[in-house]
Amino acid sequence: MSTDTDTIGSAAADAVLAPLDMLLTDAAFGALRRVNPGGFGLRLAAALATQPGLVAGRGPQLLGELGRIAVATLRLSRPGRTTGSPTRDG
Repeated sequence: MSTDTDTIGSAAADAVLAPLDMLLTDAAFGALRRVNPGGFGLRLAAALATQPGLVAGRGPQLLGELGRIAVATLRLSRPGRTTGSPTRDG
């Protein structure tokens, strides 16, 4: 076997074992620890909670971005469309 084949085989084995690693980690530490933001996330949330005007001011902008993403996703899901680019799709 060549070195390239060994590397590919090792990467494939790692990819197969990744879900098992997650399962064992969740069993040992609990799923909450994996999704817990930790100290930094809690400090960020506390800082944002003290500035509701900033958070509310960004809300319409974020909703607009989500709307643009949804529209682009719908355009891409139509049959015969491969990209969102009008120059490529006509």
